[in-house]
Amino acid sequence: MANSLDSFGVNFDLHHDGIDIVGLNQSSSASISYLPFNKAEIDSSGDHRIAMASAIGALRSQGPCRIRNCENVATSFPAFLDFSSQLGLSIKAV
Repeated sequence: MANSLDSFGVNFDLHHDGIDIVGLNQSSSASISYLPFNKAEIDSSGDHRIAMASAIGALRSQGPCRIRNCENVATSFPAFLDFSSQLGLSIKAV
């Protein structure tokens, strides 16, 4: 997960037993056009949790993101692609 956050440009502190993520302190009235994450290419290493979290993180990225090795998402959350499209994600299998 730390590698994905780093790819997005998120500030965090990694500890032996967890991770502290530095928030952005955005107000609820912040402009929707403000996209704080870098566009990224992320290798989920076959971990469905990293793949899905990274896909949601991509909603706040400055450009298209590529998430590799996420085929197993279909077995852990078969409706993820349908649900994601409702959130505004455009996911393409390559």
